[in-house]
Amino acid sequence: MMIKLPQRNGTVGACSRRPGRGSGGAGGSTHLSLKNILLWIFGVLYPFAWYAGTKYSRQSTHGTGGVIPGSIHLEDERHMVESWIRAGPVPAEVADARAPEYTVNEAELTAAVASGDNNDNGARENLNDLLTDGPRTLTMHLDTSIRTQSSSVQPLSPHVPSDPLVALEFPGPHMCSNLHPTFPVDQFPLPKYNNRDGKVWDAKPNDAFLPWIHDLYVTHDAKYVQVVAQNARRCNTGPNADGLMERLEPQTALLQPVSVARTGELDPDTGEPRFRLSSMKDADPDGKETRFICRFSDGSTTLSMYPFNYEYTHWRKMQHSSPLIDKNSMLKKSGREHENFWLSTLVFNCPIPKRLQGIVAEGSMVGDDDVSRLYLDVVPIRTPVRFGSYHFNQTHVGKVMYNRMKDDGNSGKIFNADDEWGTGHVLPKIGDSGRWSNLPVCRITGPHDDVVAREKAAAAASAVQLKKKKLRDAAASASASAGIKKKTHRLVGCVWTSAGHRTRGSGRSLTDGARRLREWLTFHYMVGFDHFYIYDNSAANKRDYVAEGGRKGDIPSLRSVVEEFPAENVTYIEWPSKICNNDFPGNPNPGERSSQYAAETSCRNRYGPYTEWMSFFDPDEYFIPMGKFNNWGEILDKYEGKGAKILSMKSAKEYPRMEFFLPYSEKNYGCNGDLSIRFSYPCMTEPKDKTMLQLYNCNKFAIPKPDSLYRARKQIYKPSYVLSHFVHYSTITSDMATYKKEAESTGMKWSAKFMENKKYNKNLDEQLDGILLHAKAVIPREFPEQLHFCHNKWNDCRLGYPWPDNKAIVSKDKSKLCNKDGFVYTCFINDTVEKLWVPRLEEALKKKAATMN
Repeated sequence: MMIKLPQRNGTVGACSRRPGRGSGGAGGSTHLSLKNILLWIFGVLYPFAWYAGTKYSRQSTHGTGGVIPGSIHLEDERHMVESWIRAGPVPAEVADARAPEYTVNEAELTAAVASGDNNDNGARENLNDLLTDGPRTLTMHLDTSIRTQSSSVQPLSPHVPSDPLVALEFPGPHMCSNLHPTFPVDQFPLPKYNNRDGKVWDAKPNDAFLPWIHDLYVTHDAKYVQVVAQNARRCNTGPNADGLMERLEPQTALLQPVSVARTGELDPDTGEPRFRLSSMKDADPDGKETRFICRFSDGSTTLSMYPFNYEYTHWRKMQHSSPLIDKNSMLKKSGREHENFWLSTLVFNCPIPKRLQGIVAEGSMVGDDDVSRLYLDVVPIRTPVRFGSYHFNQTHVGKVMYNRMKDDGNSGKIFNADDEWGTGHVLPKIGDSGRWSNLPVCRITGPHDDVVAREKAAAAASAVQLKKKKLRDAAASASASAGIKKKTHRLVGCVWTSAGHRTRGSGRSLTDGARRLREWLTFHYMVGFDHFYIYDNSAANKRDYVAEGGRKGDIPSLRSVVEEFPAENVTYIEWPSKICNNDFPGNPNPGERSSQYAAETSCRNRYGPYTEWMSFFDPDEYFIPMGKFNNWGEILDKYEGKGAKILSMKSAKEYPRMEFFLPYSEKNYGCNGDLSIRFSYPCMTEPKDKTMLQLYNCNKFAIPKPDSLYRARKQIYKPSYVLSHFVHYSTITSDMATYKKEAESTGMKWSAKFMENKKYNKNLDEQLDGILLHAKAVIPREFPEQLHFCHNKWNDCRLGYPWPDNKAIVSKDKSKLCNKDGFVYTCFINDTVEKLWVPRLEEALKKKAATMN
């Protein structure tokens, strides 16, 4: 990693082969070419040509939304100049004809994305004209100016980037199959702070407007590059973090849409369009709700789109809040908003121009070296976070609510873009703007993406395998073009896990990840799951991993466990990014498990289109069919017939059954004798010959457990309906994200206070449908103290001593409430698990071991 200070009009990276294209990213240096001369002649000396010769073309372009072609390659210079002339200012008669309210129009957005496709005959351009000669260097161009993020001046002054920008390079090559391990998630620069006095300083140059990217990929239909980023402002929110949180307000601003319009002017150096902030009424169709300028390495520019409007869904959620909670803002200076889970992860789409979609669908931009020759730059549009208003119009909330918000603000205030930003706020040139540059655009991720990687490694790129790969690519292209007609899977699971890790609070180190994952996968294939996506976080835990015997060593990955299973049943994703805060949720500086949250979003968005149902859960959580059901497919059949889209289960930690656990003699996990002497009880450990399912089959509550345990629920849900999921909760659904105008047009009931449709949300019957068994580990050094509690302080006992005959005893005689050794009865065994599923799992594991041997 290198830090460079580039010149103002240059960028850092490999040299471009095209004159005037610049030296990195997608833009570049000044070049006096024929097209620039013609542009000056026709655009400056002959402005009347806009009306004399191209009036029909102008009206076609602007009358459908003011879409202006970006800087693109045409077959000849004449077509280039004509397309730029058509990109002139919007004629008054067209501007006046614009509708006062905006409704999302798919045709307009498609036209906007197609603005880079100007081949009159529709033929595909030469591949070499669209791709780079060689790899480019992934770079963050840091704009260290913080004036815009805190400005309260009206109208907002145009942003002046720091001069020069600071280029933070991450040399590659970043191979597509190895992008996650090499992507600089943990190198993202942030301000530092002292948690004792709150002092904030910059150890390294940083730029809070850049998204903290954890993943990027092409969507299944080859229409978008989707970016998954985390809100770094949530990492440290303790009592003395006010200064840090203020510096990181732009991270939340990125979740708030802005509106922009093309000015009709082009950057004379690159031919790229210029943009200005605007009201929603005056914005271009693709600029109504955006936040990033997306520039591809072929010179095309598009504007980002949100998968749903974060600000709008937040507003609907907050209408349920008590009167004491401020509903008028997505963010408050004095508040932490840590309970607003839906603001943790940012997802946005960069539309791929139509002329590139065929190439991307085929994957032909990725060479035999597994390195892409198509790149993306992401340029944030910098505006201060909105503290007291929402960027809505009548499409969002309807006429009555819109007028109420304009008048009294009791349900949130309407943001006035013209007052706040002015009508002449032109954004900086792309080449002068802080940005991510040279993000590789890789092949579409299929439902069995890791199958290809394993076959490629096993076959050593043999001719036969190469032919099969080409056939798969062709099939993927056809699927992307036609859309996914039939889901590949019925039910899949996603998991973020590690061979070893520290628990919340960094108090306990666990190294049983491989054993647990093997058993967990075996069980869930047995009960009807089709496929699992394993996000392996092992590499992030190297420092904390201690092998048995007290020896520190390199942490193993979980790939060896994954490869024990058929490739069509499991996909392995190496995911080494660290979590930014591992404290408990109730800590004054509550935890933010950024890596986990990004992994869940990545899995839902990457693989959700290929499955009907999905769940994100941990290897210590078992989804158990109950009653007459033998697998989850049968349970899904029952609830699909009732129209369900989300199935919820209660969650309560199981107790370790002490009848099975053994004394632990290794000097590890803090078991060095001190604890045993202090409490007069030994450390204990799990036996190797028992399943985790049986070892932890003992719960404090009898079935059915109390409804209060839905607080930490786990869910199986339809990803087509659940747009955002956060560990325990379906935070955003398609119903919640629907604007009032669209709801009315489809007959959907709409209210500001969104109410989940009970038909879609079902709680499973623990006796008749399914149940969650949470086998959370207890490590050896926790046993001495717990054994002391279970023998002397019964109310604090969290070890498993089953009630006789699985029935609680009510008696004032304490001798009847404990076993013959004086340990208190604490839990109930699930008989279905004990008598049906434990034997089946043991048999499945024996067969698996025999097959492997």
